[in-house]
Amino acid sequence: MAKNRITKVAIVGVSAPIHPPTPPSTQLTRHPQASGQQGKHLVQHLLATGTHQLTALTRTSSPNTMPAGVAIQPVDYTSPSSLAAALAGHDALVITLAVRAPPGTQRALIEAAAAARVPWVVPNEWGGDDGDAARAADLPMGLARRAERALAEERGLAWVGVACGFWYEFSLAGGRARYGFDVPRREVAFYGDGRQVLETSTWELVGRATARLLALPVEREEGYEGPVLADWRNRFVCVRSFTLSQRDMLDSLHRVLGTTDEDWKITHVDPERIFKESNEALKKGDWKAGVKVIYSRLFFPGTKTFADENSIANETLGLQKEDLDSSTRVAVDMAENEYFSPRTGRF
Repeated sequence: MAKNRITKVAIVGVSAPIHPPTPPSTQLTRHPQASGQQGKHLVQHLLATGTHQLTALTRTSSPNTMPAGVAIQPVDYTSPSSLAAALAGHDALVITLAVRAPPGTQRALIEAAAAARVPWVVPNEWGGDDGDAARAADLPMGLARRAERALAEERGLAWVGVACGFWYEFSLAGGRARYGFDVPRREVAFYGDGRQVLETSTWELVGRATARLLALPVEREEGYEGPVLADWRNRFVCVRSFTLSQRDMLDSLHRVLGTTDEDWKITHVDPERIFKESNEALKKGDWKAGVKVIYSRLFFPGTKTFADENSIANETLGLQKEDLDSSTRVAVDMAENEYFSPRTGRF
């Protein structure tokens, strides 16, 4: 790592090119999975720093192409030596994985990064900051991710988790199982009274935040008083686009669509009941129920996305405030253009 900076970054989870950016309506047929969408925004903003050399790890059978400036490294995910060879010489590994990625994928990547002596890893978090131990224990991946972070430390890697809440446009467009909205049908299921507040972030903000984080000096040098990457060594950096409730989301949809409550079918559900029933279905093999498990748990009364309000780093990273209604419009375009449908393979 030259001059106290991260320069060479390997990234997992980029499924197709994103640069230059295109309007949401024209992107819809190009994104095979959600992690690929976030991965593309990460690549876009890492390239924009002008200081990072990027390598995208892809499966040997993948037909994907990448933007100019991104090297493609085919790997065999079942081969530790293949992964380690691909990661050799890199300063950081950024991992974004689909919810249906084979179990053990992140563990294998961490082991390979350690073997290749990659000093930093940004693990597959992209959610809460794990400060609520009870919530983390309730979620299907919570304990596994905690164990994987511990593995990174045991192997001598430094990790920094990007905690951003659920992705806003993805979750708002994603039907009743996520933020409760069926936009095309003008239906919403409020968890309780619909006023439980959560933190949520756009793909754009998460990409920008991660790029700025990895552009920081790694360690603090004499005469420099600004933030450094080591400030978040083995910790979460928390960022957010919006702090809002389902009621706030519906009000934004009204402004975007020109609707009122009378135009929507509004129902109310108990998040604890949805969580229990979905957990039972998940245990019986209904993997789609896992989406309801993850989302309903965050809507339990009093639950916080981030344990410490003071940990939010938007200002520290120089992240500009985003416009809620513009982001809602992206979600509306996704929903009305069937981003989630059997045709696309998304659910």
